[in-house]
Amino acid sequence: MLALLSIFQPNAIFTSPSRLCQITQQYWNKGGKPFPITKILLAGEPCSASQRSQIRDFWETEPHNLYGSEETDGLAGSCSQQAGLHFMDDLYYLELLELGTDKKVPDGKAGEAVITSLYSEGTPLIRYRLGDIIEPYLSQCPCGEKWPRIKVIGRSQQAFFLYDGIKLHSYQIRSALTSVYPELDLYQAVLRPGDDGVDEVEIMISPAITDTSQGMLEAIEETLWSSSLDLAAAKDIGKLRFRIASDEEMLMTRRGKTPELIDLRHGNEREFLKRNSG
Repeated sequence: MLALLSIFQPNAIFTSPSRLCQITQQYWNKGGKPFPITKILLAGEPCSASQRSQIRDFWETEPHNLYGSEETDGLAGSCSQQAGLHFMDDLYYLELLELGTDKKVPDGKAGEAVITSLYSEGTPLIRYRLGDIIEPYLSQCPCGEKWPRIKVIGRSQQAFFLYDGIKLHSYQIRSALTSVYPELDLYQAVLRPGDDGVDEVEIMISPAITDTSQGMLEAIEETLWSSSLDLAAAKDIGKLRFRIASDEEMLMTRRGKTPELIDLRHGNEREFLKRNSG
């Protein structure tokens, strides 16, 4: 990767935050910035505050986040204010529905994104469920742009399947984390089998979070247990436990992404890294 970048010396980079942080760290270890970058676009995963700071400080360029899908291409992007993503409502119509229903959520509430393309002729999409949970902003962005702002919370179908068919969704974990740390972007939950027969969900949060007092961590755990009746039952039965950490390295895929959920009950870290290395 570094060899190709050195050959072509691009003035713009479009990749995932995790991959660019890897590249940045390698150039840092080599002694500094090899060529100037004027535009940085990030997509594929949330960008944490610490990742943004590392990228901005090294390349001396403000990175911008993009949100989209394979079916739609780009749907939204950040502006100079970095206060949410501006949804391109002149190209797509966005509906937010309650999970598993066709019922619209109340204004300002998060829901499953349903997209209708307004101008696509080759592959038109009509009320297409993206599978993403999106929360809208009701106020206009300070930048003055009239495109509405959104926040992508997570995937509606991304979940751990636990004891007796109980599900723990990624958006439940993210909601619990952001209820305590509103600015948190990056996290990773790893599900492992315990030696005592109890599944353990280890939730790793960004090292940039400095206040990890016992009270804060207990508040996150309590929010998780109370996020569904099934999880509360799992707690009572004793088939699940949570552990929250801010000082452990997150696992990455070979494409440079940091997946939010990793199930290691049928393998281990070494096998995961082997499958996703290269």
